[in-house]
Amino acid sequence: MEYMEKTYGVDGFCICREQDNTDAYGLRGGYSNGAYYPSKKNMLSAAVDMANAVKSPVFKMLTPDPIYNYGQPRTLYPRFKYGSVPSLEPVTYLGSKPETVDWIFRTYTEPKGLMNLSYMQAGQENSFCWSNISRGWPMQCEKIAKEAAAGRIVVEKMCETARAFKAAHKANCPQTQIALEDWSGFGRKSVWYNSRFYRANLIMDGKRLVFRDIHKMCDDFEEPFLDKVCTGWQALYFTPPVVDQWMFRGKGVSGVMSFGGEFASIETAADGDALVVTAKRADGTAATVRFEEGRIVVSGAGSLDAEYADGDFRKGISIADGGINFVFQGFRYRVPVRGELKSTAKGFSIVGDRIELDLSL
Repeated sequence: MEYMEKTYGVDGFCICREQDNTDAYGLRGGYSNGAYYPSKKNMLSAAVDMANAVKSPVFKMLTPDPIYNYGQPRTLYPRFKYGSVPSLEPVTYLGSKPETVDWIFRTYTEPKGLMNLSYMQAGQENSFCWSNISRGWPMQCEKIAKEAAAGRIVVEKMCETARAFKAAHKANCPQTQIALEDWSGFGRKSVWYNSRFYRANLIMDGKRLVFRDIHKMCDDFEEPFLDKVCTGWQALYFTPPVVDQWMFRGKGVSGVMSFGGEFASIETAADGDALVVTAKRADGTAATVRFEEGRIVVSGAGSLDAEYADGDFRKGISIADGGINFVFQGFRYRVPVRGELKSTAKGFSIVGDRIELDLSL
């Protein structure tokens, strides 16, 4: 990417949505959607320091569903009977029905805490053939035209969006994707916050509230084929995980960081470049999560309990000097914590009226 940007003046790059083992490759981490300047060492990781950045932004394709584009939805949610690619692609269930396309547009255009850039990519690779694409694409084009005429969206070529992003943002900026209604009828609510330091996902599933995902951005974490050729069948790209339900779930282990109590609702609001989530419990109490560019601040949780399936990642977690140490693919990183921190049999627990995770290091 750096070579192409410097040699040919490429304005922007497009990579696939987050996916696991599709088309013989997987992308896990980085911004959940949107645009960011990538680290020179890892196309998936937003550059923390612009001195280490490729100066043309990366866009993720296919307009992913903020609730179900995570791992393999049929595995995580056994009753999920829809297709395995939850995106705006016209060949998918989500992208071929007027009601679900309307849902995606509401999700990506209604405020609710959206910040800086809410980006959707439309279209379909032509190898799917018109007989399949035609189920959703003409309907989507009509929807796009109406939304543009009403001034709710701007329709651009990617190069135009990339130039506008570079003019407006000299460094990576926070971006959010927020889904407070569930098109599938299961009532799940999902909030994504992305910044140059981390990305995090808070999800309410039934009465349970959890961090399903937290990944760090690290300029020194190299993608696997930066300096070598992929000679195998599969190419996998990552950013360093702190919480990842898909990778670290297991028998009797959820793989999440959970809040105490039973929850009834979620509300979201932007506060500058911070996103504030208020989650109300059935008993009238509430927990507040404030996503800031470099840290997550949680009030009213009582405790946050993280658990990981038995394996190398869990064995590499250690608690010391007010922080959590992790090792992933030989790479060591640390998350300082405010709150009473202790190891548990399956991970760790943080207790306190105000809990802070510092993800800026």
